[in-house]
Parts: sequence; structure tokens; C-alpha cells
Amino acid sequence: MTDLSFCSLPDELFDSAYQVMTKVADEIRASGRKQRVAKIGEHTYKKWQAENANFVALFQGNIVGLATLRDEFLSDWPDYQSLGQVKMLRGLVTNPDFRGSRIGERFVGWILENLAVNDTVYLDCVAGFLPNYYQKLGFELIAKRENVTDSQGISYNICLMRHP
Repeated sequence: MTDLSFCSLPDELFDSAYQVMTKVADEIRASGRKQRVAKIGEHTYKKWQAENANFVALFQGNIVGLATLRDEFLSDWPDYQSLGQVKMLRGLVTNPDFRGSRIGERFVGWILENLAVNDTVYLDCVAGFLPNYYQKLGFELIAKRENVTDSQGISYNICLMRHP
């Protein structure tokens, strides 16, 4: 994939990007995997778009990946509130039609090298395979919480990670 490019999500691609995100969320729910896909509703994603926090990976004009990088408080992590707002990576998604081509890895690398050069980047994810994935990309596990319940009453074990 030599024609892969990364940029801010153009407003004219917002609806298509949200459709990709919804497709991935539906696939995750159908598979029974536990991930906090419900946290990024359309209203929230539009708010992040207005903040210029959404980014897209494109291949031959097709959306192949999505990610959000924004300043926010670590609201699910009371022990880390003293950090104030931090750079938070949210909603890293690879279009299912392009899985296996390391788009997520390349996207995270681009974010770290171009958008957060001098910043520590945090993310939280559901315990399971995701912490291992992010550790391979240079993130370190700094905290775990058990039985965190989302707005739909689903309970998760979550991990907080950072990239120095």
C-alpha cells in the first residue's frame, strides 16, 4: 500500500467515515468481542470533527482507517485526574475490507510522528488483545480497572496506556 495517505478528516468525508466506524462497531458487536464501541456516537464524533480532532487514512480515495486525537481529561481514571488534559487517542478503526495490511500500525506511527511529536499520548482500551497490540506500537500499560460499566450497562475491564 504505497498510496496510503493520512490527513485531517475532510468534512465532505464525514458521513462516509462515520459509516465505516458504524460498520466496524456492528461487526464487533456481532462477533461478541468486548470493546467500548458505544462510546463514540455520531453526536460525539461530530463534536470531535468540529475540534479538528478526527483523522483519516486514505488508499486510492477510499477510507481505510480512522482515528481521533484530542485533548481531554482521563475521566475513567480518577487516580490520573491531576494530569489535567492530555492527548488522548480514540477510535482507531481499520476498514474491515483492508484488515491485515498494517494500516493501524502505520496510522498510529503517523499520529505519533506528526501530530504528537513532543506530547505523551494516552489511550484506554478493553483488556484482552488490545493492550498487547498497543504495546507492540510502543505504548506502555500504566493502570488497569475492573468492572467499569458504560452507559449501556455493559461492564469491562479496561487498561490505561501511554506512549512516552
